[in-house]
Amino acid sequence: MAKETKNEEIQVQEPEAPKKEKKSGISLPVILGIILGGIIILFLMVRYLILPYLVENLNPEAQKIKAQLMIEEKKNEMANGVSRLPTEFLEKQTKTLMTGNNN
Repeated sequence: MAKETKNEEIQVQEPEAPKKEKKSGISLPVILGIILGGIIILFLMVRYLILPYLVENLNPEAQKIKAQLMIEEKKNEMANGVSRLPTEFLEKQTKTLMTGNNN
């Protein structure tokens, strides 16, 4: 009987402390990083892509001046007759044969 009492004592287990259950999902720092990264990307898009076009179109006087400059530039090109030539030909000063084809 002494052997049986020793086996019973050995088999008795002490209660284990409850283990913390791991939460499935994303941790708070990761969520905050994603939100902060999105805000930074949104800010950069507005600053460098959207805002320059909005500011450019706000001033009607600047648009008129820009339109006049483009008209004058086109008139100068048409007067010189080089408006149809690519810049490669103008830089290298190559000779081209002008045909009557306007295409």
